[in-house]
Amino acid sequence: DFAVRSAAADWAPVGFVGNSLGWYTAAHLAGALSFGEALEIVLRTGGWQRRHTVGGQLVYPTQDEGWTPSGELRAAVDGALREANSAGYAALSIDLGGAVVLAADEPGLTSLKAALPPVARGRTRFPLSLPGHSAFHTPL
Repeated sequence: DFAVRSAAADWAPVGFVGNSLGWYTAAHLAGALSFGEALEIVLRTGGWQRRHTVGGQLVYPTQDEGWTPSGELRAAVDGALREANSAGYAALSIDLGGAVVLAADEPGLTSLKAALPPVARGRTRFPLSLPGHSAFHTPL
């Protein structure tokens, strides 16, 4: 708490950004929503997601350990998507920052996990499933 207050005394934010549920945190911090309003949106969104989850998402790197784009990893993603679409439905959800987020129905997820070669980055192993995520940013 002291560190946050000390840092806040030295700078003034000009904007707030967030991703996913972070959007509502950013909206609250920017003064667009009260804490209660932001919390209500988060709770309603979470409840809706639990009741309406379709498939899921996983993350997979497209750059090597030196952060250089990898044609080999990109080809693995493209091939896995083709295979997954033979088994079910799969699509590219997000392609940003040296990794992709792939979204799929259950048969598609099973196929993606089997088709993508295992990759390690530190202690993290890929493909990495995102618990509680539906097939966002896709027609599903």
